[in-house]
Amino acid sequence: MRTVLRCAVLYFFLSPKLLIGAEKVSEFPVGWSEVKPGGDTVCARGDEFSFFVHSGSVNKVVVDFIGGGACWNKDTCSPDSPTFTETVDELRDRVQREGLQGLYDKTDERNPTKDWHHVVIPYCTGDIHWGANDATYTKDDGSTFTVRHRGAINAQAVLTWLHERVQDPERILVTGCSAGAYGSIYWTPHVRKMFPHSSLVQFADSGNGVITEDFQKMVDPRWNFKTFMPRWIPDVDPDRVDVTKIHLDEWYRIAGHFYPDVSFSQYSSINDGVQTFFYELMGGDPALWSEKLRASVSKLAAQNSNYRHFVSPGEEHCILPFDRFYSEQSKGQPFLRWFTDYISGKDVENVICENCEGLL
Repeated sequence: MRTVLRCAVLYFFLSPKLLIGAEKVSEFPVGWSEVKPGGDTVCARGDEFSFFVHSGSVNKVVVDFIGGGACWNKDTCSPDSPTFTETVDELRDRVQREGLQGLYDKTDERNPTKDWHHVVIPYCTGDIHWGANDATYTKDDGSTFTVRHRGAINAQAVLTWLHERVQDPERILVTGCSAGAYGSIYWTPHVRKMFPHSSLVQFADSGNGVITEDFQKMVDPRWNFKTFMPRWIPDVDPDRVDVTKIHLDEWYRIAGHFYPDVSFSQYSSINDGVQTFFYELMGGDPALWSEKLRASVSKLAAQNSNYRHFVSPGEEHCILPFDRFYSEQSKGQPFLRWFTDYISGKDVENVICENCEGLL
């Protein structure tokens, strides 16, 4: 359990240089820089929200939603709960302790995005970057506490900042690990609308949408995730449909059909320990998680010609923030080659490990 929670609570970095004014991305100082947007942005307990950028040398951008658990009731949202990250502080602390790995190590020549501009959207609101609400929860003793589920407000501020500074990137990768994976699919239509002329690819790392049937209906009053829905897509317009019934495979089907020029994708290990843990926390049977993952990705592949998946053996959670980004394989296919080809616009095969559900 300690390993699961440690993985769920986040993997990250950063060096605190504050940018002010309206510098262009190409003029950013070398290295990671911190931006404090202010306004209505905030973390769960009232701490200041900020985000991070790294300048690149090519006209390409990574838009990256960070993970860190979730919360939706008095127990998971409690100040004592370990199920979600509630400040940006861990990002700064982590880089000082462990440094950057995987996609975030800009010094590694193997990194296919080392020369791209990189915009990192931290996660400190417990709402998978979808929320626009301050919710009050009542403890068993009758006392109350408030959680600022403003993940969508924070994300919108970052994307607006980016849009004001970047014009027509050649290519944009919208991605995220864990809770950030859900942020990546929710916000891809917004990024497409902001940058209609850019080549756009989406990649969700270890957030595959295996949830209980009633989960979205349960969390909407807390998170109010309808606020920033892409209402210009009729099938996800809250004024036309009950969006609490749209599960993630439907999100991908709808987005894929509405944006046939955008590439969508997902990664997971077949026995992902963190996703299985949260599925059980929602009330699901953890023994069924791997089977449901396989069914979901197979269904999406059958429905969408612009959707791809890569499923590897094991129970590890997230691949982008770790050095196994460079070594992972499934069915003899190196993940790094698959990912590099995918974000470059090449067609890649769907990859899923065989007879691997019980291999821990």
